[in-house]
Amino acid sequence: MRLARPTLHVDEGFKCRLEDAAMDAEGDGGAAAAGPGPGPGPGPGAERGVWASRVVPEEGEWALPPVLDGTLVLPQSFGAIYLGETFRSYVSLCNNGAHPVKAVSIRAELQTERQRKSLFDNHAGPIPVLEPGARHDFIVQHDLKELGAHTLICSVMYTDADGERKYLPQYFKFSSMNPLVVRMKVRNIDRDTFVEACLENATKDPILLDTVKFDPAAAYALERVGPAPRPPSAQFDLDAYLADLQLLEPGGGAKHYVFKLRRKAEGAPGEGQNALGKLEIRWKGTMGGTGKLQTQQIVGSKRPEREVRISLLSVPDRVAAEAPFTLGVAVENRTGKAVGPVRLALQPKDDSSGILVNGLCAQTVERLDPAASASLDLPLIAIRTGVQRLGDLVLTDTRDDRVLDTLSGASIEVRSSG
Repeated sequence: MRLARPTLHVDEGFKCRLEDAAMDAEGDGGAAAAGPGPGPGPGPGAERGVWASRVVPEEGEWALPPVLDGTLVLPQSFGAIYLGETFRSYVSLCNNGAHPVKAVSIRAELQTERQRKSLFDNHAGPIPVLEPGARHDFIVQHDLKELGAHTLICSVMYTDADGERKYLPQYFKFSSMNPLVVRMKVRNIDRDTFVEACLENATKDPILLDTVKFDPAAAYALERVGPAPRPPSAQFDLDAYLADLQLLEPGGGAKHYVFKLRRKAEGAPGEGQNALGKLEIRWKGTMGGTGKLQTQQIVGSKRPEREVRISLLSVPDRVAAEAPFTLGVAVENRTGKAVGPVRLALQPKDDSSGILVNGLCAQTVERLDPAASASLDLPLIAIRTGVQRLGDLVLTDTRDDRVLDTLSGASIEVRSSG
């Protein structure tokens, strides 16, 4: 027998009782004005409303139990079970014969298309004697990690009254389904990688997402996207709680999540690999049953190798308007041969850019030895207040104007000089 939680069920009778309650509520004003009625039990001519007559236990047959009857229903069949849930089963071995059996060894295994997992085995210490009518009960459980057909194989070996050793197997089949459809998209923007996950409910019941977490690979650091979480409050706020619930509606309800990854310093573990990380999902069903899924390693598109690359050494958090400042930039030769001369220039995004170059429009590095780097101070000035984005830092080869590397996306807060 599978151990499963009951499901909620509301029959038509309960709906009628709610309508009765609404009718009583509409008539409360007249009843209050007339004062309390004579009040025998329900029936024709009774002044007490239909709903009130059912919930006031003046007579046994009109007490509360009929209102609550049928709201919880035990599953009559095996029911649906999903990948990521825990399968639990109550197994009972009973001696239905007229004679005792001896040396009873029990084994329970779960077989899938890929493996066969032992869930219970007492061969090392078999039951000495199982009398007629006696039974041995136990519970097995297993976290479902595969889709498709599963078979619970329960077998017993025993010695009968004639001393003959006998074997009896039984098979119980069920299928594990996928509760969620997970779609992933990976986008590279400048030096950042964005992973978008779409979670779609593939079941006929609502799913409450408890945790959706991205576990990045060793070479990447996870950065927050979107507003910061609401700080905890000493007083419970129901509206805020309901707004934070991540509920997937039955049959196709979906939620989208975006994760921002930034590669760590050069030489970090996993450098040169395309593995980004794994997505972990925890959810709850209609009756509180929990499930957990983890995707396979998500692989991003391979970034083109740069012979010469630029990186930011120092970016001020904030600057004053109309006050000069410098931006520290490093130019690194990643090849085994000398390169140069190379030119670094700042190209504004558009004419409305709030940060301009304060001096020469470009700086040149004449020569970079193999695996060497050079530091440059780019003089800038802010002409507008607020959060201003830098333009594109473009590194080109002066001999053929070939673009070697581009860096963009840096933002600086500009405050008024007063």
